[in-house]
Amino acid sequence: MTTLYREQLTLSQLSSKYGVGGKTIQNWERQFLENPSLAFDPCKVVGVYKDEINNLKND
Repeated sequence: MTTLYREQLTLSQLSSKYGVGGKTIQNWERQFLENPSLAFDPCKVVGVYKDEINNLKND
């Protein structure tokens, strides 16, 4: 099982502790690892999601 960073808990333990599904935690982890700067700069997040929304609207 994976231990996730500072918490040093397994995915199952984190899921139980915070009431969030394991798949959701895995998705958050993947998103963070793909672009960690977004976690520390909220302005970038807004821009990224605006672009995604616009792309979905245009499809």
